[in-house]
Amino acid sequence: IDLLQFQVGEIEGAAIMSEVEETDLGREEDLLADATRYRETLWAVAEFLGGDNGAGDSVGRASRAVAPFEALVVDEEGNPLPVNTEGRLYFRDLTGRGIIYEGDPQKTADAHIAPGVFTLGEIGKIDDDGFVYITDRFSDMVVSGGVNIYPAESEQALQRHPAVADVACIGVPDNEMGEKLIAVVQLQPGSTGGAELAAELDAFCKDALAGYKRPREFRFTDALPRNAMGKVQKNLLRDHNERADCRTTATKPAPWDSPH
Repeated sequence: IDLLQFQVGEIEGAAIMSEVEETDLGREEDLLADATRYRETLWAVAEFLGGDNGAGDSVGRASRAVAPFEALVVDEEGNPLPVNTEGRLYFRDLTGRGIIYEGDPQKTADAHIAPGVFTLGEIGKIDDDGFVYITDRFSDMVVSGGVNIYPAESEQALQRHPAVADVACIGVPDNEMGEKLIAVVQLQPGSTGGAELAAELDAFCKDALAGYKRPREFRFTDALPRNAMGKVQKNLLRDHNERADCRTTATKPAPWDSPH
């Protein structure tokens, strides 16, 4: 493939890794657009970026809202947050229509905090120039000891380790903290999970993450469960790992249920 012939590209479904965005490919003007879309409906409210989104403080930047939409970030009570503060990402439809899920009025109502002000379920922030950074999803947030933890940052850190092919960080019940963050690691071929690798990954995270963002436990698998689109099914991971963490009698473990 002759990369010099490319004029525009896009990354969909997850945030582009910073290592890619910081390369010459990522910096090439109008070559790499990080749409960072979790749902196709975001096409309606976000524009592609190119040129100036690939270096320095702009790494991870996704898009700006376009008319008739405005982007805003709020806390859990719906109060607006200052710029560069991570929170729940909403869009204000200046026409007042908002988003409608046909045939599902409850889902439509749950997506709105005011008429025309709706969310697609993302966590993010907005910088001084109005650019949106999408960092995670509401449903993936872990609340541990009263602190909100967004797993995407922990996952991105762990993906840099040579033994990790992929990873999903989830919350499981914890008697002391309410929830604890664990990492379910898909191993690279030839790598072996176990206490030694778990200790190595924990040390690796100490250099890359704040203490509260470090997984408290590592579990290993040859393959993460995925849907037909290739998306990791965190709901299945949570279900199996919650039962594994709380069980009092022996049960048949899930293929990825290998705690260390």
